[in-house]
Amino acid sequence: MVSIEAVRKRAATLRFCPMIEKQNWTFRSGIEYDCCCYVSPLLLPFPSAQIIYVVRNPKDNAVSYYHHHKMSTFLGNFKGSWDEFLSHYMAGHVVYGSWFDHVLPYWKFHLERPDRVMFVSFEELKIELGPMVQRISQFLGRPLGPDALAAVANHCSFDQMKNNNMVNREVLPISDLFDMTQSKFMRKGIIGDWKNYFTPEQSEAFDTLYAERMAGSGLDLVFEPQDALDRMRKFGRIIVDPEPKVNWARRDGTDSNANNEEDKEQDSSGKRPFPCFFDSPPLPRRREAVLHHPFMTPDPLTLTG
Repeated sequence: MVSIEAVRKRAATLRFCPMIEKQNWTFRSGIEYDCCCYVSPLLLPFPSAQIIYVVRNPKDNAVSYYHHHKMSTFLGNFKGSWDEFLSHYMAGHVVYGSWFDHVLPYWKFHLERPDRVMFVSFEELKIELGPMVQRISQFLGRPLGPDALAAVANHCSFDQMKNNNMVNREVLPISDLFDMTQSKFMRKGIIGDWKNYFTPEQSEAFDTLYAERMAGSGLDLVFEPQDALDRMRKFGRIIVDPEPKVNWARRDGTDSNANNEEDKEQDSSGKRPFPCFFDSPPLPRRREAVLHHPFMTPDPLTLTG
């Protein structure tokens, strides 16, 4: 088994090049591509990969992303108000797009191939980190013994990660990426911080959007800390797969299940390894990818120099 401490001391590339695709001063010009965890499943080039997808309730996600945009120099250090940001967030006009457009295709892929995609919620990890680490290790076919499990769970706790220079970004030469005077990279790590930001009217509007976009998906997340605790006590999980298997509708109104045979064919041929009900554009050549964003400075950010 790989030593956690050894990895911390040895991972020089990650230590000095977090978000390596954004760094102009590294050797990344010699790297053909690097896999970005923010892309839709349709664009991932690894047809046999196992994916652990971590989802957070979108209200807390919106708050976290608000602070991320404020601190991120490479995103223009958003200067607007929370009200402005939430409006952009709900419309999907933020970097990497809509929360719904990212989460739902992966959820569909998980339902179709639970051996390939494991869905885990932030709230589950926060409440029951040890048992969730064991579930993850079993999904990967690498079950952990008691000592290793305890070490990993301790290492991955929020407090440990917040004090880990491999994670908190506070001692790295990345002033072109983050302005730590605006926010810490690792902030609170709690469930329900959205209540300190959302007005009752905003919460109601978001609930309406959430109900509309998530209808029929079978993915039932929780927004309240007590609800999260109750769900964990009852089921041992927050994310519980629906039974029977949900019927997904494509955006064109057709039944996605009608194309299962076609999806399987494309999966085996490698043409479209991840069946997805969203039509996505082809992945652009990395060196031509330019991010246009309403929060950016007038000159758009070139993702790869």
